[in-house]
Amino acid sequence: GMSLLQRFGSPVDIMPKAYLFYYGFVAVHTEPLQVCAENMRKSFEVGMSAGESMLAVYNTILSVKISMFGGENLQACLTEVDYHLE
Repeated sequence: GMSLLQRFGSPVDIMPKAYLFYYGFVAVHTEPLQVCAENMRKSFEVGMSAGESMLAVYNTILSVKISMFGGENLQACLTEVDYHLE
């Protein structure tokens, strides 16, 4: 489903939801966590530009959580959290 979404493009309002569910809950079991976290970050930007601020916040929360589980430096995670709080 995600490959079709990327190949044919998608309406901007669908992408944050699809990324949230796929990279936040499904892909964490099949893909590297760093890939999942990076795609969650991209989804934040798309969600904010589409006016889906609540989905963007959920994507950020899961992105930080997945980054920490994926072994990212805690200082980098803190910097990301500070960026989103501002």
